[in-house]
Amino acid sequence: MTKDLYTVRDIAEQLQVNEKAVRNLVTSGELKARKTCDKWIVSAENLKAFIDSDRNTVSVFDAIPVQRQGGVVYGNGVR
Repeated sequence: MTKDLYTVRDIAEQLQVNEKAVRNLVTSGELKARKTCDKWIVSAENLKAFIDSDRNTVSVFDAIPVQRQGGVVYGNGVR
């Protein structure tokens, strides 16, 4: 059964990224969502549009922390 609405956690599990990466996509406007009861909610239509777009290839992976000696470095080089 397909869901109509997804939480940040649902999307993080589906895309195999951390929840912070999904929140970053939402707050930057790359993934359309609405805030309800202090939680971000994404419609199935908006999630599909994001997955089908070219936007998902860089942004999702830029937000994933990569462990490096001396600290955490993000995919885009920001600490």
